Amino acid sequence: MNIRIPGLSKWRVLYVNDRGFFDGAQGIEAARFLEELTAEFERKKTELRNHLTKRIKQLEARLETLTRIAPEAQARWERIKNQYDRIPPLIVPVVKIITSAGGIAAEAIILAGILDILAISNPTHQLVAAAAIVTMAAIIYHFALESTENPGAKHARLSQILAGITTIALIVLGVLRARQIAFSAALCENPLARFLNTHPVLGTILFVFLTLLFPIAAALALHSGYRGIREWREYTRARKLAARHSAQREQTEKKLEAQREVLNHGLASLEQQRNEWSSSYLHHHEQGMKMGAKQQPYWEVVVKSLAWTAAAFLCALFVVDYFPIFTPAQAVALLTLPPTVVGLIAWTHYHHVRNHPTPKQFAKQQKVTFVRDQKVSTTFPGHTLPASPNNQLRFEIPPSYHEKSGRDLQ
Repeated sequence: MNIRIPGLSKWRVLYVNDRGFFDGAQGIEAARFLEELTAEFERKKTELRNHLTKRIKQLEARLETLTRIAPEAQARWERIKNQYDRIPPLIVPVVKIITSAGGIAAEAIILAGILDILAISNPTHQLVAAAAIVTMAAIIYHFALESTENPGAKHARLSQILAGITTIALIVLGVLRARQIAFSAALCENPLARFLNTHPVLGTILFVFLTLLFPIAAALALHSGYRGIREWREYTRARKLAARHSAQREQTEKKLEAQREVLNHGLASLEQQRNEWSSSYLHHHEQGMKMGAKQQPYWEVVVKSLAWTAAAFLCALFVVDYFPIFTPAQAVALLTLPPTVVGLIAWTHYHHVRNHPTPKQFAKQQKVTFVRDQKVSTTFPGHTLPASPNNQLRFEIPPSYHEKSGRDLQ
């Protein structure tokens, strides 16, 4: 069972089983490698803690914030819910705002003609200017109404003063409109001119009333619609915030608990893995002490070097035969020098591996102990051979030798 662990460098890989066998066969103390193994796992635990602790701290801070604001949002929602029997309507305030827009349009039509005195003769321009005047008047009345509900608000006094000035200005416009219509009727010899000239006060009161009616009515509708929409928005927002903060707090608690479980499980898993690797190393360390290993046969070095030499020779032969551009001397040199260099390089490499094997290569050279057993007879069909040193051989291999290699705990 080969167990691979990362070393201090990303290019260095240690095999616990092979390293244990190597250290045991070489007489190296097991405590040295176990200290390295423990240090490596402590580093892994520290990295795991650093990675998860940052996330845990963020979740704890978020949970603390939600724990503080969630009760406030819930109390606000309970207060608003008790204030209204049911959810405030939205359609009625929208209709009121649309009605206020209609009142502004009607007033603009009434006042459009009087803007001749301001040298605005284009009918479209008169309508636009009149609509702007009436809209500003309605907005001023709206702020004045809000100032009466909240006297301590900023610019409340200013809004009331502007509302008074706007009223006076609209009265003047109404009077002017009444006199303008009477004058226009007289020029056209309309019977209405006789009535207006006979009852000037009544006509003036009528036009002043109409001039003030539409802006004030539009302001009242705008104010009521705006307040209704604000109440609806406050109600729905308080309900959503209370539900959202409560749900977020529950989710954060679950995430925090899950991250803590991941941390604890990761640390326990690393500790279990370290114990398994340590046990595996000690087992193979003891095996290496008892069995030892034999050196790779020298003939394998020679055979492998000759194989590389032959391969290089075949390649050179192919080049010489396929490209007939070489002189005989050059062909002999090409067929001699490259294979020789390749063979020397291969021999140097395999000779070094034979004299300085890695733990993995060293573990493949385990010694197998043959034991002669003289207590058991060997029986063949029709023949029985007595137990003797010549006919009874038994070899022993440690059980760990049969373990599957290459299984990585990572």
